[in-house]
Amino acid sequence: MTQPPDPSGYYDPNPQPGYQQGGYQQSGYQQSGYEQGGYQQGGYQGGYQGGYQQQPGGYPPQGGYPPPGQGAPPPGYRSQDEKNWALIAHFGGAAGALFGGVLALVAPLIAYVVKGKESPTVRAHALAALNFQIVVTAAGLVLIFLRLCAGVLPPGLDALVGVLLALAQFLVAVAGIGFGIYAGIKANEGVLYKYPLPWTFIK
Repeated sequence: MTQPPDPSGYYDPNPQPGYQQGGYQQSGYQQSGYEQGGYQQGGYQGGYQGGYQQQPGGYPPQGGYPPPGQGAPPPGYRSQDEKNWALIAHFGGAAGALFGGVLALVAPLIAYVVKGKESPTVRAHALAALNFQIVVTAAGLVLIFLRLCAGVLPPGLDALVGVLLALAQFLVAVAGIGFGIYAGIKANEGVLYKYPLPWTFIK
């Protein structure tokens, strides 16, 4: 095979085929140098995948946010559940007093029976409300009975006594509602309110 002339004027009588086949084109630059093992495969792409994209917990960081429902407990209570039952005892008593005072003890009694043995805090709030609302309920029942008995009085007198008894029952209901709401507000602040009662029925 005749070698093409060299532009520089040099002619090699014995040309060697090593440069075109096995030298620069095949094993030098294209195959094992730059494309395969250099930049594309083991260099930038593999380092990028293992460096940034596959990092666990990149954004947002794992454990960076507290699980829901595990915040700090309310002041004066060990948990939110304790606070809820304390509020039920006080506000529930106030709601029961709306019915002439006769249902004022229902909610405090439920709180005492359900959670009183599990939580000393709920027990204290339920007992405070229960002892006061027992008086409200008893007074409401007595006044209802007296209003029924007033019907046997002479005409005119029965109406007067009935009005006075109704007014007394209204005041009893207002007392149960007012003190129950105020005690519930204090319980919401984490404070055990002491009802204006000189004695206790349940300890």
